[in-house]
Amino acid sequence: MKFSLRRNREKWPVVKDAAANLLAILLHRAKTRIVGLLQHWEKRCTWRQKRILLIVFCALFSGYCIYLLIGALSGSSDGIANLKLREQNGVPPPELPPPRFKGDSLKGGW
Repeated sequence: MKFSLRRNREKWPVVKDAAANLLAILLHRAKTRIVGLLQHWEKRCTWRQKRILLIVFCALFSGYCIYLLIGALSGSSDGIANLKLREQNGVPPPELPPPRFKGDSLKGGW
């Protein structure tokens, strides 16, 4: 029994390498296919369509970033709202472990 386990342990690196190579090949094929589709789609677009898409993309994501910034500065967050909902439903909030620091970092009390 001991010898068969040793043989199986020696085969594992080969199996892991084969699985990793297969996964790498599949990922490469998927990426190549997606790139080909995007290049084909991009060739069909005019300059005007590309500019409009760029403006829409920038407007959407800058608007979302502004929304997140306003939410962070105003103190309203989904995490806090989730904890408030849990308290309203009678579920206590999760208990956090005590902090691990031992002293003030500015005074060098570590």
